[in-house]
Amino acid sequence: MILIPHLVIGAAIAAKFNSFPLIIILAILSHYLLDTLPHVDYSIVNIKKGEWGKSREDILKILIDIAIGVIFISIIQSLTHASPIKLAVGAFFGALPDLLTLLSFKFRRSKILIAHSSFHSKIHFLEEKKYPLYLRISTQAFVVLLGFLAII
Repeated sequence: MILIPHLVIGAAIAAKFNSFPLIIILAILSHYLLDTLPHVDYSIVNIKKGEWGKSREDILKILIDIAIGVIFISIIQSLTHASPIKLAVGAFFGALPDLLTLLSFKFRRSKILIAHSSFHSKIHFLEEKKYPLYLRISTQAFVVLLGFLAII
């Protein structure tokens, strides 16, 4: 799943709860739950291969994804008046599993990162099935909408 739904749901969770430990746990769990849904991922093949010199386009995709997520988090903040720090914590932990997977491509000898990456890829079990592109994109749009509806 692209980062935007993870960031939005993490921030929505943070807008609803005051306990930082609860926000962190729920945001991380939401990531794995969302990744079981049919979704689209953009290719970051050069990063996966460790070809960092060719990864400019992959990194740009990630940065654009994060930037759009930050815009949505700003909207959540203006609607809820929740602490920006709290929203940032929720969003960060909502996206953390993807960051850990990304780090596993760089630190290929880290047993912890490799174990997490293996677990994380197993969560994507529905990816193996052939779902139409419109459904996989619609699912992610619905998750973002759901995040906004949850804060109203």
